Amino acid sequence: MQTILITLTIVAALVLILLVSLLPRESQQFYRDTNTSIGKSGYWETHLAKKILVLLASLALIVLMIFFMIQSI
Repeated sequence: MQTILITLTIVAALVLILLVSLLPRESQQFYRDTNTSIGKSGYWETHLAKKILVLLASLALIVLMIFFMIQSI
């Protein structure tokens, strides 16, 4: 049972690393006026599928880690 949990945790961590590396980088320019961002798409509107996959993979990794900690007690 623990070997399966360890394997699933490693796979979930690698998938999360891969998905985060595939996400586009958001540029942060703090000197810009807020008026220049009017009309641009929001954070969740661009690459929605990738961002939801990252969210689901990170939630799966957290659940696996908590379950693994409970099993090791």
